[in-house]
Amino acid sequence: MKKNDSISIIVKPTNACNLRCKHCYHSGTGYSDDKMSEEVLERLISSTVSNYNNVSYIWHGGEPLTMPVEFYKKALELQDKYRISKEQCIRNSMQSNGTYITEEIAEFIADNNILIGLSFEGPYNDFLRGLTEKTEEGYANLKKHNIIPGSIAVVGKYNVDDLISVYEYFRQRNRPLKLNPIFDSGEASNNKELLLNDPIHYAEKMCELFDVWMYDTNTNIRISPFS
Repeated sequence: MKKNDSISIIVKPTNACNLRCKHCYHSGTGYSDDKMSEEVLERLISSTVSNYNNVSYIWHGGEPLTMPVEFYKKALELQDKYRISKEQCIRNSMQSNGTYITEEIAEFIADNNILIGLSFEGPYNDFLRGLTEKTEEGYANLKKHNIIPGSIAVVGKYNVDDLISVYEYFRQRNRPLKLNPIFDSGEASNNKELLLNDPIHYAEKMCELFDVWMYDTNTNIRISPFS
């Protein structure tokens, strides 16, 4: 392989998760507590860091922070061990529900320049996910280290007419937001009442929100896919 190649890898070190979200795409494959071994971790990192000039690891799950912080410390050690040059670019990012982000973990994330995004529904989080207070604690711990994570929230039948309120929730807290429609897969297939059933109405409501965001001269946040 050419040393100037780039690769992005979604790594799921465990399927374990402490939440049972009503729309979880992962539910069909189960929530096994099995964890990636150090042997597999080293094989993964040695085979990628040694062969690409730009490597991006996206730690996912399950809930990736059900893995102990020592696992990620080991991953960083291995990335340094197999690095092919000082100029090589190795990035780490994580998608989490935020409920395990203690001050210690927030400090680790900050010290190692790990990009983190939180899956969080704002005013609908209790309805879809639960443990909202724990996720808010995670946000607060990250903020202490000057990290403002982006949030991914979903759009379904239950909130498509209330997207401006969702936007206001995140705007007031200065948190960038990405909105994804719920797909008919995983646990959402067992909760059909969550699903969007009128694509034209969905498009109209997203356009309505776009206009509010676009002309909001006081907003400090970006929204994807609008941005």
